[in-house]
Amino acid sequence: MLTILFNEMFGFMAISFLALGAATSNDEKQLKLTNVGLVFLAFQIALTNSAFAAVTIVLSIIRNLVMLRFSGLHAIKVAFMLLFVGLLCYSIVNATGATWFSILPALGGVVGSYAVLYLQRNQRTIAFLITSGIWMTYGVQTGLFSVVMTEVILSMSLMVRMYKLTKASAKL
Repeated sequence: MLTILFNEMFGFMAISFLALGAATSNDEKQLKLTNVGLVFLAFQIALTNSAFAAVTIVLSIIRNLVMLRFSGLHAIKVAFMLLFVGLLCYSIVNATGATWFSILPALGGVVGSYAVLYLQRNQRTIAFLITSGIWMTYGVQTGLFSVVMTEVILSMSLMVRMYKLTKASAKL
């Protein structure tokens, strides 16, 4: 019972920060708020015994923290992309027909990393929408409906971000 309570609490906190981050039009502020949300999401996922998914989230947090400090270093960008592509390859090799969805956290890590490392503004938003769809599918396949709800709310916030960015660029 206590695990369920903590899971829901972490899920609520993750939704709150991820939605706030997704709705902002400032890329750096988005990354900071998203990181806080990812910390709560990692705890939530870990409580459901999805260790590989939790590890990909923790690596995403580390990537985001490093990029906030060293955003211009090409070698760091390449290293993180290679790390996430390596995780994807590992998960593909170890996936079976019945657990095909186990590759989704790593796939989300690759798309999310590309977004954080190489994209800005609406391009980043579109990549995050794709990542959200990947995690939504993972949530459905694993029965983690709190993850599905998180991603639905996050997708709506990302659409608000896209609207704000499009509206701001139309004024220029």
